[in-house]
Amino acid sequence: MAATEPVRSVRMPMQSCSWIVVALSLALPRSAAATCDATAHSTLVGSFRAGLETIVAREGLPGAVAAFWMGDCPVTVASAGFADVERRVPMGPDARFLSGSIGKSFVAALVLDLVHDGRLSLDDKIEKWLGTAPWFERLPNAHDVTVRMLLNHGSGIPDYVFSPRFVWAAVRKRYFGDPFVPFSPEQVIDLVLDRAPLFPAGQGYKYSDTGYILLGLVIERATGRRYYDLLRERILGPLGLELTSPADRIDIPGLASGYHRRMSPLPSKVAESGVLRFHPGTEWTGGGLATNPRDLAVWARTLYEGRAFDWPYLALLDSSPNPLHSKVARAYGIGFFVFATRHGAAYGHSGWFPGYRGSMLYFPTAHLAMAFQTNTDRAGDPREYLLELAERAMPATAVAQGAAPDAAGRARLGK
Repeated sequence: MAATEPVRSVRMPMQSCSWIVVALSLALPRSAAATCDATAHSTLVGSFRAGLETIVAREGLPGAVAAFWMGDCPVTVASAGFADVERRVPMGPDARFLSGSIGKSFVAALVLDLVHDGRLSLDDKIEKWLGTAPWFERLPNAHDVTVRMLLNHGSGIPDYVFSPRFVWAAVRKRYFGDPFVPFSPEQVIDLVLDRAPLFPAGQGYKYSDTGYILLGLVIERATGRRYYDLLRERILGPLGLELTSPADRIDIPGLASGYHRRMSPLPSKVAESGVLRFHPGTEWTGGGLATNPRDLAVWARTLYEGRAFDWPYLALLDSSPNPLHSKVARAYGIGFFVFATRHGAAYGHSGWFPGYRGSMLYFPTAHLAMAFQTNTDRAGDPREYLLELAERAMPATAVAQGAAPDAAGRARLGK
């Protein structure tokens, strides 16, 4: 579902804006990082775990899992609280959660790999792949939208998720239909047809799950393959992300029970004993994954250090930043936010799904990747939790190194 970063819609001409993004080339390969100091790392691990326990208790979360991976040290995973409060099931380090929009980072990476293979171009107009669909002419900005614009939310196509039409459709499905049958991609696209575009294509920014659903259709039309099959073959399998899988079924092994906010058409406890009370498949390429912070920390570091594929993709990943007028996020690129933090620039994504919230971040100056997931959407901003945990995971020298680039960045970007 839609990410919840506090960024607003902006209408402005698209232009060359590579200065907005701290170069991804700062994310040096793992071999360039210092070797692991086992004693120092053990101290950081203990502090990290205590920090997670503090957050869960202070924020009243049912439970949470967090992970970090830095330098040549092993991935550290910590858990706290309960996977199921009523049953008093402790949260385990291998518990799984619905990832929400963090899944967009996987969609975007897969698109880049298909571009490398010549199956797609970032500047292809989506009309090339979707123009024969019976609904295409009714899509806002239909003939002007490119693959690149869908990736960086520059299409001007409205987001279906928070539209009144989707809310009422979800209510009808729960009480008068079958909640175990997901909305199809065409059904959610139908919710924005005939609406005015938010801005001319390529001349603004507005976060849109609809755009990523359209990307899913483009991927499948261009390849003749299912998105999830390509994801397994090209990313999940080769990188050994064993705790990550498609959220395309109601029974998901290891899924923590999710606690949803009140005043919603969905039940307050959306999952129990690994079984969801509605089908998660509606989200699809808007997110569409069940995962774990261990996998997300590995994914973030591998992706932003240029090791997700066996070809040099970082320049392409960093090629299309869409500038944001926000104190929190500086830009949205190819499936990732560039955040300005007190620890320096960070790349990553947050996500929300009914009953779950999470975030992953990568700090290039510290060679540090982190992820946090909790089994409630009543939580605060998970990105803030990660920033709090970063102070425990980073050595003091890394914290100091991260502060200087961020201060310089604010002077340059805050115009």
